[in-house]
Amino acid sequence: MYSKRDQRFYMSWDGHESTEPEFHGLRFHNLPQFSHSELQILDSCHRTQHLVESPSGQRFLASEMRTY
Repeated sequence: MYSKRDQRFYMSWDGHESTEPEFHGLRFHNLPQFSHSELQILDSCHRTQHLVESPSGQRFLASEMRTY
């Protein structure tokens, strides 16, 4: 989860049952189809990704795209 206040990511795991963190895979659903020219524009952008959590507990990977 990304904390705006702390400006960092937090991943939780149960440290009592296991001393090793669990790694969770991300699955992408409903990916849009892009044309070749749209993909070229996206490739020229700087992308920042944030793992965020909604108040209901759902987690999302939010991508921020910036052109320079």
